[in-house]
Amino acid sequence: NLVSWNSMLAAFAQQGHPAALWLFSHMLLAGISPDAITLTSLLATCARHPALLKTGCSLYAAMRHGTDFAVPVSTQHCGCIVDLLARSGYLGYAERFITSMMPCAPDDIVWMSLVGACRNYGDWERGRRAAQRVMELNPAYVGAYILMSNMYAAQGRWDDAAGVRELMARRGLAKEAGWSSIEVRNKVHVFTAKDCSHPKSEAIYAELHRLALLLKDAGYVPNTSLVLQDVEEELKEQLLFCHSEKLAIAFGVVSSTKPRSTLRIIKNLRMCGDCHNAFKLLSSILEREIVVRDTKRFHHFLHGRCHCGDYW
Repeated sequence: NLVSWNSMLAAFAQQGHPAALWLFSHMLLAGISPDAITLTSLLATCARHPALLKTGCSLYAAMRHGTDFAVPVSTQHCGCIVDLLARSGYLGYAERFITSMMPCAPDDIVWMSLVGACRNYGDWERGRRAAQRVMELNPAYVGAYILMSNMYAAQGRWDDAAGVRELMARRGLAKEAGWSSIEVRNKVHVFTAKDCSHPKSEAIYAELHRLALLLKDAGYVPNTSLVLQDVEEELKEQLLFCHSEKLAIAFGVVSSTKPRSTLRIIKNLRMCGDCHNAFKLLSSILEREIVVRDTKRFHHFLHGRCHCGDYW
């Protein structure tokens, strides 16, 4: 039935797997008509895959004109299109779509899709405008403040970044603390950035140092632009290597009983680009699979690549 098809489509959509489109074609052949949830999953799949821009736009056009699907366009569908355009680098089109082409009023989530893409592409002014709209619609949306502060910091506008943080404090808002966990011998171990509380902390940092040397020998260059603090380059590199997911993987390596067993890590926030690049190399250096589940998706690192295609 439709619920079963939608469940499978949603699973593919979460991973941005193009097989969702193949599954959808079989659903239609089976005589099952799509509903709003079906098309949300399809558009979300397109938004998570760089090669599906035209497909996503065609699906949306079919919905708008009612040529193939008798499904009304909702805010969720429009949000997927904004995400699709923005992730593909069409930030101007995405903003114009929000302001003048949506058949329904944009909500904070729609605007937030644009904010995130502007951060990734360095379009600071457009990102600032979008973040302000998010704050107007939802003054308690912590992510908008964080991204605006980060965008100011990326430009070296430290006073403006501090001003945003002060505004958060006045409104009683706080950033969620990041952590990563890994299960070893049926016990879950949780790490935060710069964590020294673990009983094996000395061995973990020794292993982290060893991995850092192996990474640099393999051509890894720390992306210090992601450290949004006004500190020296050397300290920025140290801060990157103390991210919670790197501590978790170091612990996993020193604690593994099987040298090439899969390392599985859970992170409560989005995985940063530097850790993503490091983990790709580590999967090749250590000759083992690394699986990370962050707030966006699952990342499967193997043989120096991630199945997300660096698109998350």
